[in-house]
Amino acid sequence: MQEILTRLEAKRAAARAGGGKRRTEAQHSRGKLTARERLELLLDPGSFVELELTTPQGAVVNLPIAFLVPSSSGHAALVMPILGPVSDFADVDRAVSVTAYQSASGWINLITPTSAVLMGGLTLAKVGYDRYVRFVVPYLALLFLVVTVFVAVDAGT
Repeated sequence: MQEILTRLEAKRAAARAGGGKRRTEAQHSRGKLTARERLELLLDPGSFVELELTTPQGAVVNLPIAFLVPSSSGHAALVMPILGPVSDFADVDRAVSVTAYQSASGWINLITPTSAVLMGGLTLAKVGYDRYVRFVVPYLALLFLVVTVFVAVDAGT
C-alpha cells in the first residue's frame, strides 16, 4: 500500500510541475507565466483549493462501476475501500467521497437498463427505453452539472 501511495504522490508532484522544468522554462522564455503562477497572482493566498480525484471526478469514476453493479450496496462494497484511503491521501473529507459515490449511484440509477425499478416503471407506463432516454438526457446533464458544483463546493470547504 505504501508503494501505491508513493507512486500516487509522484504523479501528483508531476502534475503540479505542469509539464516539468523544460516546459516551465519554455513558457518563461516566451514571457508567459504558467497556469499555476497566474492563479497565485490572481488569488489571495489560501483562497484556492485544488480539487482531487475524490471530488467531482470521483463521481465520474464511479459511473461505470455503478452501471456494471446496479446494487448500491455492492457498488459501495467495491469502491469505498478505495475511496476512503484516497480521500485521506488527497486531504479531502471522507464525507465528500461518500457524497460523490451517492451522487454517481443515484444518477446512474436514473438511466441504467440494469435497474429493475427503472425498467419495471417504464414497462408499467408503456414507455420505450429509447424514448425515455431521449426525454431524460437533458435533465441528467443538468443534474450532473449541479451535483458536480455541489460536490466541488463541499470539497472546498
